[in-house]
Amino acid sequence: MTDRGAIDGDSIIYHYFRELIERDAEKGRSLIRRMIHDLSIWFPPTLYQSIPVLLPFVIRDPSCRKSINKEREEWGSCDCNGYFRDDNTLVKAIPRRFKITSTNRNYSGRKMAKGFVASHVWRELSDKSGLASRNPVTNTFVPNLVWLPRQLSKLTDRESSFAQKYLQALSVSIFKNVELSQAKSKFADTVWKMFQAPKGIRIDDEKQGLNFFDMSERDIQNMVSDLLARIDKIKHLGPGILYCRRYFKTYANLPEKTRALLISKLSDYAEMIT
Repeated sequence: MTDRGAIDGDSIIYHYFRELIERDAEKGRSLIRRMIHDLSIWFPPTLYQSIPVLLPFVIRDPSCRKSINKEREEWGSCDCNGYFRDDNTLVKAIPRRFKITSTNRNYSGRKMAKGFVASHVWRELSDKSGLASRNPVTNTFVPNLVWLPRQLSKLTDRESSFAQKYLQALSVSIFKNVELSQAKSKFADTVWKMFQAPKGIRIDDEKQGLNFFDMSERDIQNMVSDLLARIDKIKHLGPGILYCRRYFKTYANLPEKTRALLISKLSDYAEMIT
């Protein structure tokens, strides 16, 4: 018997579904559709109405971690445009304290523990200019964020896969037609245009039975206040820290023109959500 090495239990479901789709596409897609619908966890549309982009000064940059760059820890430092370099740590932390509202008894009234991944619904921008996570507008755009069990997240990471397209179609069905103020609607329209619309995926009554983080109006207003306070800190170079001491140390060394451009963008955003 040929020795093919050990089996990684953390990836076996991913490979199982890939092979199932190759053997029986209709059955495989039906199962994936059901799993994504039943197990994905979304931010509520009411959060999107208040804060379309949760952290407009943050970009995802895994190279900020010493484990990746092999030289030094740089998490929290700013990039050349003044944006906070994160490895998804800030994004992952946002919903941890919130319970889940769901018809699924395994989720209902509980908080997430280990094994869930903060996933981007759209990995790439429609113009192929880069990854959505590297753009400060699309990185934490509420419709572009969903929490999935790790194995399911792997399936949706495959570009143009059925799993990814179905997840995108769900996001569109949840958020695209949510009523926004005039200013937010204009802003959101520009962001939606940065994503490729999923084709060939029908969403009928599938908005029913989805899972959402349970966030009250007070929770959302507290998030707005916290975001405005952090934007104000960036505008005035402190006082205090912005999640990490590295940020203001590196931000202060940027050219004044660069800081002014970032401040202008953040000020416009702050005015919009106020």
